[in-house]
Amino acid sequence: MAAERTEKPTIAEIRRVAQPLSVTGRSNAEHWIADAYQRKFSPYLTRIFINLGFSANAVTWLMILVALSIGPALLIQGWTGIILALFLSHLQMFLDCCDGEVARWRNTKSPMGIFLDKLGHYGAESLIPICLDRKSTRLNSSHSQQSRMPSSA
Repeated sequence: MAAERTEKPTIAEIRRVAQPLSVTGRSNAEHWIADAYQRKFSPYLTRIFINLGFSANAVTWLMILVALSIGPALLIQGWTGIILALFLSHLQMFLDCCDGEVARWRNTKSPMGIFLDKLGHYGAESLIPICLDRKSTRLNSSHSQQSRMPSSA
C-alpha cells in the first residue's frame, strides 16, 4: 500500500514515507553519520526542497557541487581548510540523505539519479587524495626552500 503524499508535507509525513525501516535499518548504509544524527535533521531540509519543487536530481546536483568542493578546501592553509573540508563533507552526506528522501517522497527513481549520486561520491573521494597530495607537495617544497636559505649571522 503506497503511503499518501501531500503537496506540503509535515516532518512526520516525510519521516514516515522517506525514512522507512528498509532504509534506516540497512546494515550496509552508505555512511554511518546518517544514522548517528543526520536523519534526525534531514527531513527539515527535505521539506524545504519539496516545498520549493526541487527534484531529487536537483538536490543531488547540489550534493555534487559540495562534494567537489571538499578536496579544494583542503588546499586552504592552516586549520581553516581542514575545518571547511570537514564541514563540507558533513554537508555532502546531509544532502545525500535529502536527495534520497526527496526521491522517496516523490516516488522517483532513475538510472540518472543513481549515476549522479555515484558521481558525487566518487568525485569527492577522488579529489580529496589528489588535493592532499598537492598540499603535501607544496609543504615539502616550502620546507626544502627554507632549508636551502643561508642563515643570517
